[in-house]
Amino acid sequence: MEEVSSLIKKSVSTIYRYTCQNSIPHSKQGNTLHFYRSEILEWMKMHKKKCINELSDEAHIESFRVLNRD
Repeated sequence: MEEVSSLIKKSVSTIYRYTCQNSIPHSKQGNTLHFYRSEILEWMKMHKKKCINELSDEAHIESFRVLNRD
């Protein structure tokens, strides 16, 4: 739990909440939660917040598409 908390930079209580909501990949055996690093890293990629440069690039590409429609 501590390793996942450190990896995604969220508190342990937030990790528990994510598991209760089934919003983070995990498995449970009895009372023990298990996390796979590869699944957590993939989950992080899917839920990453975009920086201003990425948003700007996407807006530029979309406006180019709109302007150049056939």
